[in-house]
Amino acid sequence: DFELSGLSLSRGYTKGVLAAGGFPVVLPLTDNPRILRKIVESCDGFIVPGGHDIAPETYGQRRSMHLGRTIAQRDAMELTLIPQILAAGKPLLGICRGMQALNVACGGTLWQDVGDAFPHSQIRHAQQKPYTRPVHPVHIDETSHLAQIMGATDVEVNSIHHQAVDKPGRGLAVAAQAPDGVIEAVEMPERPFVVGVQWHPEFLWPTHPEDARLFERLVAAAAAHRDAEAAGQ
Repeated sequence: DFELSGLSLSRGYTKGVLAAGGFPVVLPLTDNPRILRKIVESCDGFIVPGGHDIAPETYGQRRSMHLGRTIAQRDAMELTLIPQILAAGKPLLGICRGMQALNVACGGTLWQDVGDAFPHSQIRHAQQKPYTRPVHPVHIDETSHLAQIMGATDVEVNSIHHQAVDKPGRGLAVAAQAPDGVIEAVEMPERPFVVGVQWHPEFLWPTHPEDARLFERLVAAAAAHRDAEAAGQ
Protein backbone atom coordinates (compact mmCIF):
# COMPACT_ATOMS: atom_id res chain seq x y z
CA ASP A 1 0.00 0.00 0.00
CA PHE A 2 1.20 3.52 -0.80
CA GLU A 3 -0.97 6.26 0.70
CA LEU A 4 -4.08 4.17 -0.07
CA SER A 5 -3.72 4.88 -3.78
CA GLY A 6 -1.32 2.31 -5.17
CA LEU A 7 1.09 -0.54 -4.54
CA SER A 8 4.68 -0.45 -3.32
CA LEU A 9 7.24 -3.11 -2.51
CA SER A 10 10.80 -2.83 -1.27
CA ARG A 11 13.10 -3.77 -4.13
CA GLY A 12 15.04 -6.03 -1.75
CA TYR A 13 12.32 -8.68 -2.16
CA THR A 14 12.48 -8.86 -5.94
CA LYS A 15 16.26 -8.48 -6.08
CA GLY A 16 16.63 -11.25 -3.50
CA VAL A 17 14.55 -13.61 -5.64
CA LEU A 18 16.45 -12.65 -8.81
CA ALA A 19 19.81 -13.17 -7.10
CA ALA A 20 18.61 -16.61 -6.00
CA GLY A 21 17.75 -17.58 -9.59
CA GLY A 22 14.00 -17.07 -9.43
CA PHE A 23 11.66 -14.86 -11.42
CA PRO A 24 9.66 -12.51 -9.15
CA VAL A 25 6.09 -11.53 -10.00
CA VAL A 26 4.47 -8.76 -7.93
CA LEU A 27 0.84 -9.66 -7.34
CA PRO A 28 -2.12 -7.28 -7.65
CA LEU A 29 -4.03 -6.36 -4.52
CA THR A 30 -7.27 -8.31 -4.91
CA ASP A 31 -9.62 -10.44 -2.84
CA ASN A 32 -11.40 -11.85 -5.90
CA PRO A 33 -11.60 -15.63 -5.28
CA ARG A 34 -11.32 -16.54 -8.96
CA ILE A 35 -8.18 -14.44 -9.42
CA LEU A 36 -6.63 -15.80 -6.23
CA ARG A 37 -7.16 -19.38 -7.43
CA LYS A 38 -5.45 -18.48 -10.72
CA ILE A 39 -2.54 -16.87 -8.83
CA VAL A 40 -1.98 -20.05 -6.82
CA GLU A 41 -2.09 -22.14 -9.99
CA SER A 42 0.33 -19.85 -11.83
CA CYS A 43 3.10 -19.30 -9.26
CA ASP A 44 5.54 -21.90 -7.96
CA GLY A 45 6.32 -20.23 -4.62
CA PHE A 46 5.25 -17.24 -2.58
CA ILE A 47 6.59 -14.44 -0.40
CA VAL A 48 4.09 -12.63 1.82
CA PRO A 49 5.91 -9.35 2.58
CA GLY A 50 5.86 -6.84 5.40
CA GLY A 51 3.38 -4.01 5.77
CA HIS A 52 0.68 -2.53 7.97
CA ASP A 53 -1.06 -4.13 10.94
CA ILE A 54 -3.54 -6.97 10.56
CA ALA A 55 -7.03 -6.17 11.82
CA PRO A 56 -7.48 -7.91 15.20
CA GLU A 57 -11.06 -8.81 14.29
CA THR A 58 -9.53 -11.46 12.02
CA TYR A 59 -8.20 -13.31 15.06
CA GLY A 60 -11.02 -12.64 17.48
CA GLN A 61 -9.78 -9.60 19.39
CA ARG A 62 -10.84 -6.00 19.88
CA ARG A 63 -8.63 -3.18 18.70
CA SER A 64 -6.10 -1.90 21.23
CA MET A 65 -5.12 1.75 21.57
CA HIS A 66 -1.70 1.11 19.96
CA LEU A 67 -3.00 -0.63 16.85
CA GLY A 68 -1.69 0.95 13.64
CA ARG A 69 -3.40 1.39 10.29
CA THR A 70 -4.99 -1.70 8.77
CA ILE A 71 -5.97 -2.43 5.17
CA ALA A 72 -9.09 -4.59 4.89
CA GLN A 73 -8.51 -5.71 1.31
CA ARG A 74 -4.98 -6.89 2.01
CA ASP A 75 -6.17 -8.79 5.08
CA ALA A 76 -8.89 -10.43 2.98
CA MET A 77 -6.45 -11.27 0.19
CA GLU A 78 -3.77 -12.84 2.36
CA LEU A 79 -6.11 -14.72 4.68
CA THR A 80 -7.76 -16.28 1.62
CA LEU A 81 -4.58 -16.78 -0.40
CA ILE A 82 -2.40 -18.39 2.30
CA PRO A 83 -4.72 -21.38 2.96
CA GLN A 84 -4.89 -21.98 -0.80
CA ILE A 85 -1.08 -21.91 -1.04
CA LEU A 86 -0.84 -24.42 1.80
CA ALA A 87 -3.53 -26.63 0.28
CA ALA A 88 -1.59 -26.66 -3.00
CA GLY A 89 1.57 -27.71 -1.14
CA LYS A 90 3.57 -24.79 -2.49
CA PRO A 91 6.47 -23.14 -0.61
CA LEU A 92 5.86 -19.92 1.29
CA LEU A 93 8.10 -17.40 3.02
CA GLY A 94 6.35 -14.90 5.30
CA ILE A 95 8.33 -11.79 6.26
CA CYS A 96 7.31 -9.60 9.23
CA ARG A 97 3.59 -8.94 8.63
CA GLY A 98 3.75 -11.92 6.25
CA MET A 99 4.73 -14.18 9.14
CA GLN A 100 1.88 -12.72 11.20
CA ALA A 101 -0.56 -13.26 8.32
CA LEU A 102 0.57 -16.89 8.04
CA ASN A 103 -0.08 -17.32 11.75
CA VAL A 104 -3.54 -15.72 11.64
CA ALA A 105 -4.47 -17.73 8.52
CA CYS A 106 -3.67 -20.88 10.52
CA GLY A 107 -5.87 -19.79 13.43
CA GLY A 108 -3.21 -18.17 15.61
CA THR A 109 -3.26 -14.83 17.39
CA LEU A 110 -1.00 -11.78 17.61
CA TRP A 111 0.29 -9.39 20.22
CA GLN A 112 -1.16 -6.10 18.97
CA ASP A 113 1.79 -4.16 20.41
CA VAL A 114 5.09 -5.63 21.58
CA GLY A 115 5.64 -2.70 23.95
CA ASP A 116 2.40 -3.50 25.75
CA ALA A 117 3.04 -7.25 25.80
CA PHE A 118 6.71 -7.05 26.82
CA PRO A 119 6.96 -3.81 28.82
CA HIS A 120 10.34 -4.64 30.39
CA SER A 121 12.11 -5.66 27.19
CA GLN A 122 15.39 -3.90 26.46
CA ILE A 123 15.34 -4.88 22.78
CA ARG A 124 14.61 -2.33 20.06
CA HIS A 125 11.98 -4.11 17.99
CA ALA A 126 11.25 -0.94 15.98
CA GLN A 127 14.68 0.30 14.94
CA GLN A 128 15.55 3.42 13.00
CA LYS A 129 17.28 3.42 9.62
CA PRO A 130 19.50 2.02 8.21
CA TYR A 131 17.56 -1.23 8.10
CA THR A 132 20.64 -2.99 6.72
CA ARG A 133 22.09 -2.92 10.25
CA PRO A 134 21.21 -5.78 12.64
CA VAL A 135 20.21 -4.60 16.12
CA HIS A 136 19.53 -7.67 18.25
CA PRO A 137 20.27 -11.41 18.47
CA VAL A 138 17.89 -14.26 17.72
CA HIS A 139 18.26 -17.87 18.81
CA ILE A 140 17.07 -20.47 16.29
CA ASP A 141 15.94 -23.91 17.44
CA GLU A 142 18.71 -26.27 16.38
CA THR A 143 16.15 -28.93 15.37
CA SER A 144 14.24 -26.57 13.04
CA HIS A 145 14.19 -26.34 9.27
CA LEU A 146 15.19 -22.70 9.70
CA ALA A 147 18.46 -23.62 11.40
CA GLN A 148 19.28 -25.95 8.53
CA ILE A 149 18.33 -23.31 5.95
CA MET A 150 20.36 -20.51 7.51
CA GLY A 151 23.24 -22.71 8.64
CA ALA A 152 23.26 -21.15 12.13
CA THR A 153 21.43 -21.22 15.45
CA ASP A 154 22.39 -17.73 16.62
CA VAL A 155 22.07 -14.77 14.27
CA GLU A 156 21.83 -11.00 14.42
CA VAL A 157 18.75 -9.46 12.80
CA ASN A 158 17.19 -6.13 12.00
CA SER A 159 13.81 -5.30 13.52
CA ILE A 160 11.00 -3.13 12.14
CA HIS A 161 7.81 -4.22 13.88
CA HIS A 162 5.53 -3.49 16.80
CA GLN A 163 3.33 -6.59 16.52
CA ALA A 164 4.32 -10.23 16.96
CA VAL A 165 2.99 -13.79 17.08
CA ASP A 166 1.28 -14.65 20.36
CA LYS A 167 -0.29 -18.12 20.04
CA PRO A 168 1.01 -20.09 17.04
CA GLY A 169 -1.61 -21.35 14.63
CA ARG A 170 -2.40 -24.92 13.60
CA GLY A 171 0.59 -26.81 12.26
CA LEU A 172 3.05 -24.04 13.12
CA ALA A 173 6.02 -24.51 15.44
CA VAL A 174 8.15 -21.78 16.98
CA ALA A 175 11.52 -21.83 15.22
CA ALA A 176 13.28 -18.81 16.76
CA GLN A 177 12.95 -16.30 19.59
CA ALA A 178 14.56 -13.06 20.73
CA PRO A 179 16.16 -12.94 24.21
CA ASP A 180 13.04 -11.22 25.59
CA GLY A 181 10.81 -14.08 24.45
CA VAL A 182 9.31 -12.46 21.34
CA ILE A 183 8.71 -15.12 18.69
CA GLU A 184 10.98 -14.34 15.75
CA ALA A 185 10.21 -17.26 13.42
CA VAL A 186 7.65 -19.99 12.85
CA GLU A 187 7.58 -22.91 10.45
CA MET A 188 5.57 -25.95 9.44
CA PRO A 189 7.82 -28.90 10.32
CA GLU A 190 5.85 -31.28 8.09
CA ARG A 191 6.28 -29.11 4.97
CA PRO A 192 9.43 -28.77 2.82
CA PHE A 193 9.34 -24.95 3.00
CA VAL A 194 6.75 -22.98 4.94
CA VAL A 195 8.66 -20.45 7.03
CA GLY A 196 7.86 -17.10 8.61
CA VAL A 197 10.50 -14.71 9.99
CA GLN A 198 9.82 -11.55 11.96
CA TRP A 199 12.90 -9.70 10.72
CA HIS A 200 13.53 -8.29 7.24
CA PRO A 201 15.96 -10.39 5.17
CA GLU A 202 15.16 -8.29 2.10
CA PHE A 203 17.43 -5.61 3.60
CA LEU A 204 20.10 -8.01 4.88
CA TRP A 205 20.70 -10.59 2.16
CA PRO A 206 23.33 -8.63 0.14
CA THR A 207 25.74 -8.62 3.11
CA HIS A 208 24.48 -11.53 5.26
CA PRO A 209 24.77 -14.94 3.53
CA GLU A 210 22.46 -16.63 6.04
CA ASP A 211 19.62 -14.32 4.96
CA ALA A 212 20.42 -14.82 1.28
CA ARG A 213 19.91 -18.54 1.87
CA LEU A 214 16.26 -17.89 2.77
CA PHE A 215 15.66 -16.65 -0.78
CA GLU A 216 17.86 -19.37 -2.30
CA ARG A 217 16.04 -22.16 -0.51
CA LEU A 218 12.63 -20.68 -1.34
CA VAL A 219 13.51 -20.61 -5.05
CA ALA A 220 14.93 -24.15 -4.86
CA ALA A 221 11.77 -25.39 -3.11
CA ALA A 222 9.60 -23.70 -5.74
CA ALA A 223 11.55 -25.34 -8.56
CA ALA A 224 11.38 -28.73 -6.86
CA HIS A 225 7.62 -28.46 -6.41
CA ARG A 226 7.18 -27.41 -10.04
CA ASP A 227 9.28 -30.34 -11.27
CA ALA A 228 7.40 -32.80 -9.05
CA GLU A 229 4.07 -31.56 -10.40
CA ALA A 230 5.34 -31.85 -13.98
CA ALA A 231 6.58 -35.40 -13.36
CA GLY A 232 3.20 -36.38 -11.95
CA GLN A 233 1.31 -35.25 -15.04
